[in-house]
Amino acid sequence: MEKDNTVYQQRQWILDDYNSIVEEPESYGYDSIDGHLDEMIQDIKSDVDSVFKCNIDVSVIKNVITEYEDKRKNSPVVQ
Repeated sequence: MEKDNTVYQQRQWILDDYNSIVEEPESYGYDSIDGHLDEMIQDIKSDVDSVFKCNIDVSVIKNVITEYEDKRKNSPVVQ
């Protein structure tokens, strides 16, 4: 159960970091997010590794972001 909780917390951290970068890329040193996904993922990895004292695989971060974006693009727009 503790491992599931840690995985959930890491996932939330990844999404929070990702959304922060997307909302204000300039404050993270990016002129825009276009063409900077690999750098963004490395920044997120560094943050997650530091906070959770782990060595998260980059593919996990990519999968979390891809799944999030797929759901976001496929969800109906609420008006």
